[in-house]
Amino acid sequence: MTTRKMKSAIWGLIGTLLTSVWLMGFVTEVRAETMKVKVSNAVTKAERSPVGDVEGHVMIFLMREGSIALENGETGSMKALVVNKTIPSGALFVGYIAFTFADSSTIVMNIQDEKFSVAPDGELARRQRK
Repeated sequence: MTTRKMKSAIWGLIGTLLTSVWLMGFVTEVRAETMKVKVSNAVTKAERSPVGDVEGHVMIFLMREGSIALENGETGSMKALVVNKTIPSGALFVGYIAFTFADSSTIVMNIQDEKFSVAPDGELARRQRK
């Protein structure tokens, strides 16, 4: 009886290993890819409120909506929610951008600590992160 149980256990182990190897063959590798995207959007909502501590210190809430087109021909819509802190010497942006495609798949990006400074000619320039 003991050898019969042992043979049964060995065959069970072999069956489990074969099943595992078979299932592992279907595991797909996930990797990131870089895509170029064209975005067309407009501000759909904006609220501006002065902070009041220093002249020119303002908080701005922006909502932008529009359409996108990837280089592979896929199209979709985009929505961005951004909060902007502006002082006379520059600006800080934080928020989210979401791309939604026809099959309901989405790409969500987080904007954190994007700093801009005001150049002498009045243009905004992105500060390099350190």
